[in-house]
Amino acid sequence: ADVQYCDKEDGWNFSKTEQRAYRGSLECLRKAVKYWEQGPKLTFVAQLGDLIDGNCFGLGITEECMKRVEGVMKPISSP
Repeated sequence: ADVQYCDKEDGWNFSKTEQRAYRGSLECLRKAVKYWEQGPKLTFVAQLGDLIDGNCFGLGITEECMKRVEGVMKPISSP
């Protein structure tokens, strides 16, 4: 529900309460997309959080990270 991808080493959220697997989130998304594509046709996909993490902006890699996430989501055959 909340991908939070960033091309950086694992770390903590901004409030230091949850550990994040920034790069690993892209693999989790790949697995989810594969699962969705193997099942019945979806009516829609709802993404309920941030596709990319706020750290992308600070690192100057927002566009690069967004393109990677979009590439993983491209096979989804639903609106």
